[in-house]
Amino acid sequence: MATNSELDKIRCNPINESLGAFCHLFESTRSELGVALASSTAQIVFSTALVVDIKNLLLDLILALQNQTAARILGSRIGDRTLAGDLGILYGRVDSNQSDFASAIPLVKQVVFELVARTNPATPPIAFEKILFNTPLRSSSAF
Repeated sequence: MATNSELDKIRCNPINESLGAFCHLFESTRSELGVALASSTAQIVFSTALVVDIKNLLLDLILALQNQTAARILGSRIGDRTLAGDLGILYGRVDSNQSDFASAIPLVKQVVFELVARTNPATPPIAFEKILFNTPLRSSSAF
């Protein structure tokens, strides 16, 4: 569980576009495999995709997380370094096939379905939706 200090650091350093790019890559992979969107999507993609594709997805995710400002200021919970340092170690393990890819499924699920969905809209509204949402629901006499 994150401490109040850690939560403050995260709030002051919002997620940047790199996680959105990872989500688009994951979505593209999911779509190419014909996997339906569900709570078990990450697990199905990991059991269906080629090992090299899974490895590349994980490496991209780790780099995207490491690129977050919060990762460089949050302390590690397992060593005398930052979270970015821990992610660097994890990157090396995944790259050298020393990590079980299945153990990353909860992280991928968290990022794809919760973290990014809460902070970045999936798709921008189309022009018709913009008109609907920008149109007042009641008339106004102020001109």
